[in-house]
Amino acid sequence: MPRKSHPWFRRSDGWWYVKVNGRQVKLARGREHKQAALTRWHELMAERAANPPVESCDHTVASIIDLHLTHSKRPYSPDTYALHLHYLQLFAEAHGFRLVRDCRSLHLTGWLDANPQWASDWTRFNIISVVQRAFNWAVEQGLIPANPFRGVKRRPGEPRRPMTDEEFRRLLRATVTRRPGGWNPDRPRKRPTPGGRFRYVL
Repeated sequence: MPRKSHPWFRRSDGWWYVKVNGRQVKLARGREHKQAALTRWHELMAERAANPPVESCDHTVASIIDLHLTHSKRPYSPDTYALHLHYLQLFAEAHGFRLVRDCRSLHLTGWLDANPQWASDWTRFNIISVVQRAFNWAVEQGLIPANPFRGVKRRPGEPRRPMTDEEFRRLLRATVTRRPGGWNPDRPRKRPTPGGRFRYVL
């Protein structure tokens, strides 16, 4: 019988962690906040116990996210998967206890508004896309009848300003690579350098 995972403190980043479904989940920051970490751990265990089986009609936000993360590793690169894992875990910490049928778009938009550090339109656009992708996947798999967050608007960020002529000239100059000892027409030609290839693209 596998041993039950217990919280532990990681000195390198100052967080309490616990392993849930093979993933390390942050509980509380600071060695002195052990009690807060234990409280959060018990909450996670209660949510896990409440999560229904795959064939259930009463899925929670947490159960859908867990299933999506378990079955969606292959299509994503490690970096992309890590980003999805980060945002989905944060969303599950806030709303994982809710039954999907009781969810509304306001739960997602309210969660975004409660995190003012995500001020960029591009950041909010990406987070909404990550959450919606998980629940769209659940609809495709027949786990839920509809995505409760489908109506949340995804406004892409404002396009950046055009590059100035001076900035373009500086970029071209930065791609110039000089051969050691100067140019020698009798020296056999070598393959283009990365800077040379980038200059050709420019």
